[in-house]
Amino acid sequence: ELVYTAVTRARRRLSLYADERILSAAIATRTERRSGLAALFSSRE
Repeated sequence: ELVYTAVTRARRRLSLYADERILSAAIATRTERRSGLAALFSSRE
């Protein structure tokens, strides 16, 4: 998710230098967000 965010937020250009295996692992890694929104919405049900 972090790689996707970086790519989609780039304004003009993005230079990405990484080993292919490391980049693949970064793309496959999901980020757990702890904003509290999930708890807020689940408490309203």
